[in-house]
Amino acid sequence: FVELSGVYGVVEAIGFRSTRIRTGENTHVIVPNSSFLEDQVLNWTLSDDIIRGKVTVGVAYGSDLKLVAKVLSEIHLKSEDILNDPQPFFVFANFGDSALEFEYFFFCKVSTRTLLRMKESQVRFLIDEAFRSANITIAFPQLDVHLQNQAV
Repeated sequence: FVELSGVYGVVEAIGFRSTRIRTGENTHVIVPNSSFLEDQVLNWTLSDDIIRGKVTVGVAYGSDLKLVAKVLSEIHLKSEDILNDPQPFFVFANFGDSALEFEYFFFCKVSTRTLLRMKESQVRFLIDEAFRSANITIAFPQLDVHLQNQAV
């Protein structure tokens, strides 16, 4: 599973002049072999099929951050797809405009970018369910408008 110049896919065949890559959309891209020498190539599965996924979630300002941390630290227990080694982890990433932002990192076995996206989606469902159970509000953008009535 490789990424080359924004193209993600599985190498299906390597010829003398070109390499055929099957993308997640089930299309084929023919890449001149010279591109592998001239451009940066990311081989996602060179040594194994364990890839790190990442899900970002924002909670409302005023949330109990110790509870958020506890819930996030237990997400991997709810899924067989999240590996325990390497251990999943999360970081309090930012004070956002409308949310306290967390990034949840986990490792899973996948062979395509589509499978990775599906695993990330599953983790989002798990986080949503766990946050609902713990009464943690997932933040959404908010804008306060203050109107002043001025006499003319």
